[in-house]
Amino acid sequence: MRRTLLSLALCGALLSSSAAAQAAPEPPSSGRLFSYGSHERQNITVYGAARSAHRPALVILHGGSWARDTDWSGRARWFAARGFTVYDTDYRLTSDAAWPAQRDDVLAALRWV
Repeated sequence: MRRTLLSLALCGALLSSSAAAQAAPEPPSSGRLFSYGSHERQNITVYGAARSAHRPALVILHGGSWARDTDWSGRARWFAARGFTVYDTDYRLTSDAAWPAQRDDVLAALRWV
């Protein structure tokens, strides 16, 4: 499932890159943090301007086998500077909650987006 989600995100990024390339790049931002659940790790950092019909979106689900946190903020800022609205999604790790909490968190985050 993880590979499929990553593949979909990358395909979406590539397909919409031509539209993003036409827009003038924006300076990278520090992002805005939003919560989609009650746990401290259930949050989404949004980079770039608000989603519009002319702005592609990208959802990032960090790797780490559900057990380790990895930092994708640099990549998120890179895509935001190129016209994307980026949703850098965090979820509870296996040290915070047992499986299938991670899957449930990802689905909740996608519903929030």
